[in-house]
Amino acid sequence: MAAPTAVRVEATSMSSALLRWTYAGTGDISVFRSTDGISYSEVTSLSAGTRVVAGTTSYTDTGLSPAVKYWYKLSEDGGSNFSSVVTVVSHACLAPAGGQDVFSLPRFDGPEQQSSDLNALAERIEATLGDRVLSPEQCQSARPMGP
Repeated sequence: MAAPTAVRVEATSMSSALLRWTYAGTGDISVFRSTDGISYSEVTSLSAGTRVVAGTTSYTDTGLSPAVKYWYKLSEDGGSNFSSVVTVVSHACLAPAGGQDVFSLPRFDGPEQQSSDLNALAERIEATLGDRVLSPEQCQSARPMGP
């Protein structure tokens, strides 16, 4: 049995992330998630019939907390063999008072996501949009602290 490959993840909102991967097998895929990179829990098990295109599939994980780093890994055999681990930070942006029509682009980390290239692209887009964009630091500092 071979675990899924080319696993990638992107934050799609403050409470969701989209995982995509390539898979040549025919078994069910289990999605595991962690908030510390050590202890993982199975989020869902996707049957082979849920694949949209043969060889590639995706899953949207919902119910995430804003501004939290999540680790994901996938397994074809219920948790014995795993794919590579990918990480994402869910969106977290509370607009400052009077700050309408502002947004923040997510930052990425991890070699599989080529973080420096993605961050450079985000910075170029932000420069083009000017003051309508909040920096990640502004979003993080606007977030209430707590569990």
